[in-house]
Amino acid sequence: MVPVLTRRQLLKLLGIGAASSAASACAGAGLPLAAHSPAAPEPPPSTTNPPTPTPTPPAPPAPEPTLAPVLPAE
Repeated sequence: MVPVLTRRQLLKLLGIGAASSAASACAGAGLPLAAHSPAAPEPPPSTTNPPTPTPTPPAPPAPEPTLAPVLPAE
């Protein structure tokens, strides 16, 4: 006969801590996880314009390869 583990026993066996248990408890209760997480503070709105990126100047054209003069065969 195969032993049947409860969810708590399985979590304990896998070494999953209380944070995951709290997350699953919240999800099971229909609560969002963010309800228990501290909210990150909103950054203040920027009063200045964001810096505009400096356009990259185009690369100079590659020099034409110089060919050696072809000497007539004697």
